[in-house]
Amino acid sequence: MRIFSLFSKGRLLAAALAATLLAGCGGHLNSFTWEVDTVPSNLDPQTVSASSDVIAVTHLFSGLYRLDQEGVPQPDCAESCQISEDGLTYTFTLREGLGYNGYRGAEDDTPLTARDFVFGLQRVFLPETNSPWARQLGNIRNGARIAEGQADISQLGVQAPDDRTLVIQLEQPDENFLEKLCLPGAMPCNEEYFNATKGTYGLESDTILGNGPFYLYNWTSEGLFVRRKADGSSINSLRLVLRSDGLVSDSSSSDSAASSSAAKTAQEKIQDGQVSAALSETPSDGSLSEIPYTATTWVLLYNCGEEGLSSTAVRQGLSASALRTQLELPESLSPAQGLIPPQVSAEGQNYRDLAGTVLFESEDPLSLYKSGLAQAGLERLSNISVLVPQGQLAGLFSSINQQWQMELSAFFTVREMPLEEIWQAVEEGDYQIALVPLTPTEDDPLNLLQQLAEEEWSGWEDPAFEAACRQEAENFTLEGSAQRAARLENQLIVDCPVTPLFYQTDYLLVDSQVSGLVFQPFGPVIDVSSANQ
Repeated sequence: MRIFSLFSKGRLLAAALAATLLAGCGGHLNSFTWEVDTVPSNLDPQTVSASSDVIAVTHLFSGLYRLDQEGVPQPDCAESCQISEDGLTYTFTLREGLGYNGYRGAEDDTPLTARDFVFGLQRVFLPETNSPWARQLGNIRNGARIAEGQADISQLGVQAPDDRTLVIQLEQPDENFLEKLCLPGAMPCNEEYFNATKGTYGLESDTILGNGPFYLYNWTSEGLFVRRKADGSSINSLRLVLRSDGLVSDSSSSDSAASSSAAKTAQEKIQDGQVSAALSETPSDGSLSEIPYTATTWVLLYNCGEEGLSSTAVRQGLSASALRTQLELPESLSPAQGLIPPQVSAEGQNYRDLAGTVLFESEDPLSLYKSGLAQAGLERLSNISVLVPQGQLAGLFSSINQQWQMELSAFFTVREMPLEEIWQAVEEGDYQIALVPLTPTEDDPLNLLQQLAEEEWSGWEDPAFEAACRQEAENFTLEGSAQRAARLENQLIVDCPVTPLFYQTDYLLVDSQVSGLVFQPFGPVIDVSSANQ
């Protein structure tokens, strides 16, 4: 899990929010606005997966630990932790007086005990929960066996000897285990309350029982808004609003949204007070704080169902030739070392450092290309179009196209179009070759490999590869996970349904008056619990 923090001094005075400064919190409203592609729809920590849902849960719940601005897990609900000498048993003592938050800050007398953490972790491994967090937390003793239906939930290595003591036993030592306890799946869940919701837990405003630093203030079709008691310069209002070019109020009325205007850049939205932070493909002009991250790989994606491109040797020839092209990359792009981008970690380290370079390279792409054509009974590839995004990337691809012409005598039509239209064509299978970006949704080297194995983008099928990905997804063994992922990555690269070309560096731009924001690129996820403005 790669975490970034942002430090700056001062306070943010957003004129657009002036009307709400004294609303609801009984004090100054230091508000932080973040745009989301979809309004949160699920606030059940054990089942959330969408970025906006995870952000909401991160603020509505507190786990045993929470990541600080440096990405280091710090005690949250835990007062202390003792780890056995063999690294397999963690004994936590909870802080006194823990409880839950009611809707809009109403008092709630439900106590929080160690049993709530037991039940929350049990839900992660119950097959009927279908929790996306089972893999990350799967090192808990018997977790994998329970998830596979081979053991009873009572055998999970999590016990609560008393209300303030929680004991977790692992299958093998894991130096990153405290970090994993910051994940949504490790949040507490009150069993009695959960059962009383009768299948609606976390799906409605009155079926959530959170214990986090913030409470649920409002939840509409336009956004989700959480607040907490005013405390100096700390951010006490987080507004997750549906992506638009207008302002959205966190009042209960949906009529308060400002009319949309012309599309704005991320920097313009922040400068206009529309949002407090935004993702951008370009760095700031110096007026904003920024956090760079490299989590996207641009690839040539081949439609393996097309005549000629169904030949592995043809794809290998095209791939090797493309990688021999001398490209003059802009500052935001860097040569790929493999499919999986450098932001991804494994076994607590940078995955690319562990795996090294994984690319298909050949000193004789022409021989491969010709042998593939011969096997397919073809003299050349005909009626091949390459879909390329409009703009700077089209210019870069022209160099690859020239390389193909000179080295392989391969002459293809290049069609420039908006990226959205390219993806639509890819998803419909209406393409031959496309230049597209791939981004993991999780900090896991297996994520992109699974995407290519499970999606039907390329028409590429390899039952053995798909089975190996499934087996690895169900394998909770930490040791050697990077090496196993590297073998799978190499297997995919050799078959060449894609050619990784270059990595893209993006930026989180943040109002320069905000400090203490924690950012996780995958999702992405933000946490303003320790932020000030």
